[in-house]
This record gives sequence, C-alpha cells and structure tokens, in this order.
Amino acid sequence: RIDGNLRLFSVVASDKDRFTVFDILRADLDPDRDPAHFLLGKLPAGTLFGVIRFHADACCLQGRIDLSRLTENAFRLVITSFGYKRGIPLNADIIMDMRCTANPFYEESLRALSGRDKPVRDYVMSDSVVTAQLDRITQMLNDLIPAYRREGKHRLMISFGCTGGRHRSVAMAEALYERMKDKYNTTIEHRDLLIEAESISERFKG
Repeated sequence: RIDGNLRLFSVVASDKDRFTVFDILRADLDPDRDPAHFLLGKLPAGTLFGVIRFHADACCLQGRIDLSRLTENAFRLVITSFGYKRGIPLNADIIMDMRCTANPFYEESLRALSGRDKPVRDYVMSDSVVTAQLDRITQMLNDLIPAYRREGKHRLMISFGCTGGRHRSVAMAEALYERMKDKYNTTIEHRDLLIEAESISERFKG
C-alpha cells in the first residue's frame, strides 16, 4: 500500500523460489477469516502467479531471490483458543481439549472474567492435571518445532478449546504463550473471547 493506494507487484523468479514464498504465505492464512486463503489454498500456484503477473502494477525480473533472511526467521508458533460450540479452527495443526477440567463459568465470581484474568488462571491452574498437561505440551513442542523446521515447515498452530472459548482454553493458551514467547516467534489469538463475553452478558443480564 503506497500513499493510501493498493499496488500489486510481481517478482519473476525461479520456480523453486516462487514456490517457497508461496508456501510461507499460504501457511500464515486463516481459512476461517482470510478470503485470500481461497486463492492461495485452492488455486494451483502456477495459475496464481500468472494472475498476479497479469494484474501487477509493476514487474521486476529476478533470476534468483535470496531467501535466507525470509526463511531463517520465518517459522512461527501460533497459539490460539476457541470454543467448541462455534466449531474447531480449520487451520490448526494440533488441537487440545481443555474440557477435562472444572469450568470457571459455573463459579459466579469468575463467570464474567476470562482466562486472561489472574483469578481464572489460578482457578484453572490449580488442577494438577492441567499443570501436568502444560508441561507435556511444552516438551512436545520443544521436540516438534526443530523437526518441523528441518522439514521446511514455516508455521505450527496449536489451539486450545473449551466449551465457550473464554475461560479454560484462554488460560491454557496464555500459560503456554508465557513459556514459549522468548524461545520462538510466537503469536497468540483468542478467537471467541469477546463473542462469548457478549453471549454470557446476554444470558445473565438483569
């Protein structure tokens, strides 16, 4: 985007370089939310490159792209939370079910809070099953991520689910994020945090 106007540039490079960039871009898209996933996820890469080049505002001929910087730090760990009542995230690589522990929703003092609030986190983490699960997941990711990178993967998404996606799953996602954020390029997203708050408010208003 330049001066508020969208500009599309096409870089003509070797097939190997183009397909490497293609895989990195596609791995970062959310099929539940990003319309561009249809293009990157459904169209053959060769067809997509042709469409982009035809509509580009400018074209740069590049025999060889130096992808070392792009791929060196390209791997990203994505941690998300969600509510099963609204469906599982389609782009998750690993899904962990947090409905195995007591639900803070049924504690009146915690219902309006979320897993980002300390009282809810303390409540969820007071379960020894949950803390043991967090330890095992941390170790699993520390083992898996180097293997993923060796295979040329650029993204790993682990999603925690609970009934509504506001309490248990959020608390666990936040706890894992705190452990991983200094080790890897890590992002966190809570898909249903706000919509579940609205649902709770509506059900218990007055």
